Amino acid sequence: MIKKPYALYLIVFMLIASCSTKKNTFKNRNYHKLTAWFNTLFNGQEAMDRQLKELRDSHEDNYFETLTVNPYDEFQVNDNPEIIEAPQPPRGSGIGSRLATGNLLGDQANSTRAGFEKAEEKALKAISNHAMIIRNEEKNKLMARAYLMLGQARYYQGKPFQALDALEQVKRLPFDKHTSTAAFYTALANLQAGNTFAATKTLDELYKNDDLDKQLIADVAKEYAWLYYEEGDLASALNGLDRAIEYSRSKKERARLNYIQGQVLTELGRLDEANEKFKRAAKLKPGFEMEARAQVFAAMNYDPMVHNYQDYRKQITDAYETGTYETYRNEFLYALGKIEEKRDSIQLAEKAYLQALREEQSDPRFRAETYTALGDIKFKKNDYVYAAAYYDSAVSVIPEGNRSVEITQFRDNLNRVMDKYYLVKRNDSILRLVNMPAGEQKIYFQNYIDKLKEMDAKKAEEEVQLEETTTNFLVNVNNQSSSLFGLSQGGKFYFYTNAAKNNGETEFKKVWGNRRLTDNWRLSSSGMTTIEQKKAELTGSTNLNNPRRYDIDFYLEQIPTQPRKIQNLKVERDTVELSLGLDYADQFKNNKRATTTLEHLVNTPPQDEDVLLRAYYNLYRINVEENPSLSDVYKQKILNDFPHTIYAEYILNPQSDFTESNEPEVLALYTSAYEAYQEEEYDEVRSVTEKAAAVYPNAEIMAKFLMLNAFVDAKVLGRDAYIEALERIILLYPTKEEGIRAKELLQGLKNDAQQTKEQLKTPEKEVKPKPIPSTPQREPQNEVQQNRIREIRKDKTIRPVRKPIGNSLGGELNP
Repeated sequence: MIKKPYALYLIVFMLIASCSTKKNTFKNRNYHKLTAWFNTLFNGQEAMDRQLKELRDSHEDNYFETLTVNPYDEFQVNDNPEIIEAPQPPRGSGIGSRLATGNLLGDQANSTRAGFEKAEEKALKAISNHAMIIRNEEKNKLMARAYLMLGQARYYQGKPFQALDALEQVKRLPFDKHTSTAAFYTALANLQAGNTFAATKTLDELYKNDDLDKQLIADVAKEYAWLYYEEGDLASALNGLDRAIEYSRSKKERARLNYIQGQVLTELGRLDEANEKFKRAAKLKPGFEMEARAQVFAAMNYDPMVHNYQDYRKQITDAYETGTYETYRNEFLYALGKIEEKRDSIQLAEKAYLQALREEQSDPRFRAETYTALGDIKFKKNDYVYAAAYYDSAVSVIPEGNRSVEITQFRDNLNRVMDKYYLVKRNDSILRLVNMPAGEQKIYFQNYIDKLKEMDAKKAEEEVQLEETTTNFLVNVNNQSSSLFGLSQGGKFYFYTNAAKNNGETEFKKVWGNRRLTDNWRLSSSGMTTIEQKKAELTGSTNLNNPRRYDIDFYLEQIPTQPRKIQNLKVERDTVELSLGLDYADQFKNNKRATTTLEHLVNTPPQDEDVLLRAYYNLYRINVEENPSLSDVYKQKILNDFPHTIYAEYILNPQSDFTESNEPEVLALYTSAYEAYQEEEYDEVRSVTEKAAAVYPNAEIMAKFLMLNAFVDAKVLGRDAYIEALERIILLYPTKEEGIRAKELLQGLKNDAQQTKEQLKTPEKEVKPKPIPSTPQREPQNEVQQNRIREIRKDKTIRPVRKPIGNSLGGELNP
């Protein structure tokens, strides 16, 4: 006879085994609903929630950009997603079949997936094992939850189209509990897939529905706000954020959304309203990081025309002195620097930035922006060597992103401009000395030597003071190490104990700050020495360690006296300053500085009329919109002094403005110039080159025009003009193919006169300028090009191109 306990177990097993997915009974529906949740969906939800939490915890916000509404990165489309298939259930869906196979846990026993992949796997398993489709209708209500989880997991993995398939099933099921949530994730999946129209339509409908769960209303409003923010509709974005804040159940989320509102209002220029939002965010206690940044960026909204300076300064200094925010002290100093800059207190701003660099780094972005702010100050003072050094430091610490690309590009442009700027300064100095009488030259250099002696004496005095400080420091440390053991003077060396060593390190940092392990570390300006040497090299200044630096004759010997050398200095200086002015206008979008540079050039004035004319034209061009009265001055100079030039023709026959050079136009011009060269029509080559320089002054192909013109100079004007033309190409395009080739040709002229003679017969194929993107044919490739070249050869007017006018450097780089 079977004992009662065993009989009970047998009955239970028989009942469970009889729970089929094909029978629509109360017992079957509840069994599959419970097992679908506890055996699969619960674990899947846990895995999905766990990974979302990990993403939130590991996310690093960039406070120099508008924060995203969710504290994790956007889920992008995954080009190579893992394909997760539904497990094949054993015959029969009850436990009896698993008893027969010995696998009571089903596929779960062998699963190694985690996070979103595990959630997808569990959802598929629940659908496969527990769906109850009877007469084409689903009877298990939990299948709506399963398909919703499946869609969510796929969306988070970057599989929008598979997610949409799963979410569509939720709508088709006869249960409406999860329909609204499925619609929300459908909008997200459409956004992920790039279907903004469908996503916007769905979010608009959900946004107007007040009957949703409160947190779902908040989630919908967040995404609605972000969608409209990215489209530039800031008013709708603010409304959406208001609604999200109203319905959100999370205090931390409300703080984040208030902070984002502060950023959007700052963008709109509504600074007082923005600061109120920053204050609300901080009061909600979102964590020390956001609390500190809320105060930092509120301080940076200081407007000297509206706000009280003392109030803002006190707020930021009080926050700096608060021990709670000790980690963020460098950020408060950065904000203080911004306040001082807005007051035009540049020295105080620079002091604050330098002090921020001495504090512990809280965030590499703040460190990079501090370096950049110092670089901006040096740039505005024309101290390009120091500016470049600060930008280099910024590039070295800033994380990859749009800002990194922006600063890197600016740094690279500055490095190219720096050589030109200091060459102009050096040549100016030399030419001034050349024009001085001999007596004045001696007085000038004697004054320079006197100042040099004063600097050397001051430096020696500083080194003596450093030696004394070193001695006092070591004595103090030795005393501290002795007292730690109760020893008399002259006890053990302090590095024998960690406590004494730490005391020594602290005292060292108080005296000298953080020092790199290098020789002569006590020199206070050791880091700056390299920069000063670089500046001296660029400006042609004397090496400070030169033994003859106190000898007047040493300087007098270096003043050029040969007319040819003096003329070359002048031509080089004028050509480079013209290029420098164009760089300011077109690379840095700083028309004010470009105008100052070009006006300095025309007031010199240049010996080459072509340089003078191009300077006039560009002063006219870059001031047309910003300073029309000044533009008109140079317009009249061109019409009066150069009435028969192509520049005058463009002014008299204005056409529609273009913002970019038309590549087929400039290629056609070059082809025309090259054909004229082959036909030995050298005046025509010069004419076409002049047209190209006027219409496309900054086109890359101008280097090729100049190379062609150099060959014309060789044939028409001779060897000296050829050398001068090659030197100009080297100066203007040192890294381009034409600049490198010009350097080779110039070297050939110096090394082998016979070889030079052969080179002058005709342009070599290898130095024939190659238009971009492919080499132009000697005959135009189509009828349109042929007609265009015929027009050019007939000297018809070409439309001038004016570059768009942008902001100056400071406006571009400031956050």
